[in-house]
Amino acid sequence: MAKNTLTFELGGQIAIDDLAKGIAAFRRLVNGLTPRSAGVAWVVDDLQPGSAVVTLRGEADDPAAVERIVDSYEKVGAALERKEDLYQFDKRVYRAANAIISLTGTTKYVRFQTLASDYTIYHNGHSPDGPASTVSIGAITGRVQTLSNRSGLRFNLYDALHDKAVACYLTPEMEETMREVWGRRATVTGRVSRDAKTGLPIAIRQIVDVKALPETTPGSYREARGALPWQPGDRLPEDIIRELRDA
Repeated sequence: MAKNTLTFELGGQIAIDDLAKGIAAFRRLVNGLTPRSAGVAWVVDDLQPGSAVVTLRGEADDPAAVERIVDSYEKVGAALERKEDLYQFDKRVYRAANAIISLTGTTKYVRFQTLASDYTIYHNGHSPDGPASTVSIGAITGRVQTLSNRSGLRFNLYDALHDKAVACYLTPEMEETMREVWGRRATVTGRVSRDAKTGLPIAIRQIVDVKALPETTPGSYREARGALPWQPGDRLPEDIIRELRDA
């Protein structure tokens, strides 16, 4: 899969002013990392409703030029996560990165994400005791949304437990499978990266299986039955529960 996307996320309850500042700083950072001679155009690939997440896709005649910029974006994210100096980058990148860091005074976190990695800078620059994210083989169930197959195959899975978008990166051979599950509930299995502080899923990479699930019929809960059939004359459940409570 082409390494050609940059994702920027602001976590927590985001004020409109912070969102505007964050997007502006992200734009300056991307511009600073993109040489004028590279011939790369960045276009919006995804904007997630209900959260402050934007994904850009790089388009160029030379895919390697896009990958080099994505690599640099990862280096900036890694340096900020580890609180390292950005001495290897020019002033435009340094200033944009500092503007992004300043947002952590009012946001829960700032996250950089690419096809390969996630980098998280927490509120006021606080760092967890260990890595900011953990990775393990696992499965997440949710609804498949915003499928994109322009120069790669990426989609968002809205986690059924937390109603949060989880970025999923597929290999090209799974494209036909995804045609059948777009918009449906599914379980996605692969390498799941999670926020080390909250345990919430961030992304799924190296996906090995996407299994569509049957839809739940609205109102079907009304057909639920108890383990034992109730007969006229039987004691009511609420009476039994009251006796157990008062015993």
